[in-house]
Amino acid sequence: MFTGGRIQKSAAVIFMLLLVASITGLLAYFLWFSRMPVPPQRSRPVLGVVTSIIY
Repeated sequence: MFTGGRIQKSAAVIFMLLLVASITGLLAYFLWFSRMPVPPQRSRPVLGVVTSIIY
């Protein structure tokens, strides 16, 4: 307040940079994990494979 607004201006710039970086990080996170490939479905259940090996 008493320094002619220099501290407030630099604090505002730092705050805006942090805000933009956090929003960009969240968007990248959600886009990355929404495009994760679905694991392939098995043609038969694992229990059937195990019982066929045992018997």
